[in-house]
Amino acid sequence: IEKPNQLTNRNVCYWWIKEGKGELIGNQKSKVKKILELGLIEPISYNWFKVKRLPKNHLDHDVDMEKETCTCQRSSHDKLECSHIKAVKIWRFKGDWNGN
Repeated sequence: IEKPNQLTNRNVCYWWIKEGKGELIGNQKSKVKKILELGLIEPISYNWFKVKRLPKNHLDHDVDMEKETCTCQRSSHDKLECSHIKAVKIWRFKGDWNGN
């Protein structure tokens, strides 16, 4: 498959370990939705959050919203906004919207 000219949440997949084998599935949008549905975001301080690992994944990730950085490979390597940062942004927006 030819590499896309621009990376978007429609053409970037995420890693999922299933039955002991890793595979690429879904897109960034579906991963963000899963993180929010499973309640995997834990606030540490005002700008720091822990995004707990998805079931069968191995690592939690720390998100610094002041610098908009994450400890995941995508954020560290590509300097792109990862699913963890997007999930925290939506989580915070929903909290602000609901007056939390």
